[in-house]
Amino acid sequence: MNLYCFNPDHDICLADGSAHVTPPKMASLFAQQCAWIMAWVYAEGYVFCECPLPETNSRCQAVTKVDGCDIDRVVAWGWDATLRQRCIDRGVNPTILPSVAYIEQIRCWQHRTTAAQAFAEMFKQLSSPLFPEGLRALSSITEVEHRLTVYPNLLLKAPWSGSGQGLRPIKDHLTDNDCGWIANTIRRQRCVMAEPRLEVVQDFAIEYSISMGNVERVGYSLFETHGGAYKSNILLSDEAIRERLAAFVPISLIDDVDCFLQRWFSQHFVSSNNGINYDGPLGVDMLVYRKTDGSYGLHPLVEFNFRHTMGLVAHTLRKQHSEWDGLRFSVEYAPHFDSADDIVALLTPVGEETRYRCVVRE
Repeated sequence: MNLYCFNPDHDICLADGSAHVTPPKMASLFAQQCAWIMAWVYAEGYVFCECPLPETNSRCQAVTKVDGCDIDRVVAWGWDATLRQRCIDRGVNPTILPSVAYIEQIRCWQHRTTAAQAFAEMFKQLSSPLFPEGLRALSSITEVEHRLTVYPNLLLKAPWSGSGQGLRPIKDHLTDNDCGWIANTIRRQRCVMAEPRLEVVQDFAIEYSISMGNVERVGYSLFETHGGAYKSNILLSDEAIRERLAAFVPISLIDDVDCFLQRWFSQHFVSSNNGINYDGPLGVDMLVYRKTDGSYGLHPLVEFNFRHTMGLVAHTLRKQHSEWDGLRFSVEYAPHFDSADDIVALLTPVGEETRYRCVVRE
């Protein structure tokens, strides 16, 4: 049987790189209270979950320890050294866990320079005028200042970051605080990534799966962010999402991007030089943006996510429940939750102490 682990602190742990990261209190609370979301993606097995959800059609069983459980595989939201150690501390047999070398390779791939390399090659091969300037790795404050003379409105990103963290918008000049952040990021993560800020019209993603050396497109997700952090997904079929995107940019260009990415994944993540092949979900965030002349452009590679994503969850929910078509899947935080009339389904348990929940709304 499989054991499923929801570790939304994955990006934080991956950035640190050690096996003994203590995540922020709220990240731990989110992991505890929304762990059951894994049961909506996978139909059978065990879920590390302290809050069982009694009314569910899932065949998953909530467990707080592995004693007596017949576990032959662990499926993580995302693999990092901290989760591997947590599993061992909870009694999981290390022989069924990914190796330290495999997890370190994922960490290397997740560094934003990998996405920058892929985008640069895509830019050359597809050479679309709808593409923006891509990410660039800058290794000094001087390089950032020079970049500002070319693009006075920049978005800086920490190479290891996600879920809206590690983003820093810069306009016209650097403040002392900006310089401190840049210097600290370069010291810890080798560089900072910079790209021109874009007027985002629509965020979306293509979700992939790599298994046994095969790259497969799972589907599309259409989502919203706030301050760079995930907010919600609209539950639509792939066909409906493609129709929406086609209103902005040629769908043939998105198909070309998809084909390029599948080839690139096969070359770099399946046939890697050190013999380590990626196995698991891989999400690619993209977006439609408004150009200075008012027309629309396509950013085909905002970032790679070597883990599960809420977009993958939303895609799975839409396949399981076609009656939810057009509804909204969201992750919510509030000190006290109401029982709003527009809630169609609660996907995670809610009690007096609940602060996080995953829901489907009208």
